[in-house]
Amino acid sequence: MKKILGLCFLLASFGIEAASNVVFLCDVKGGKQVKITKIGDYYQYSFGKPNNPELVFRNSKAQVIKQSPRWDGMGSHMWAGMLFKNGAYEYHVTDSIDRMNEEHAVHSGVTVSKGDTYLTYVQCVNEAQAKWDDEFMI
Repeated sequence: MKKILGLCFLLASFGIEAASNVVFLCDVKGGKQVKITKIGDYYQYSFGKPNNPELVFRNSKAQVIKQSPRWDGMGSHMWAGMLFKNGAYEYHVTDSIDRMNEEHAVHSGVTVSKGDTYLTYVQCVNEAQAKWDDEFMI
């Protein structure tokens, strides 16, 4: 019994730790969500229902930093993003704000491509919760 209680406590504390490492989270159509979690030296990309994602994979932190473009300070939108690769597919998660109008409209979502071919853009239906690491800013 003590072993079971200890295991439950360990799993519960891991869940709290994992929740505190959420880098990006937003809801999309169909009751699904896009979620990026930092787990050790990896970033985990997750897409689907909150407790039953249909796509989950990891890229190393070094790989994501190397392959992700950075905002160069130009244009009307200030943005941050992370580029994930899963086989032939790329998932570019972005969060941007229009710095030129008074409303400062926020746009967040994921551009999905296969090789050089654009497939779709999955737009967040709410304002994303984003805590970008410094490596993904200017």
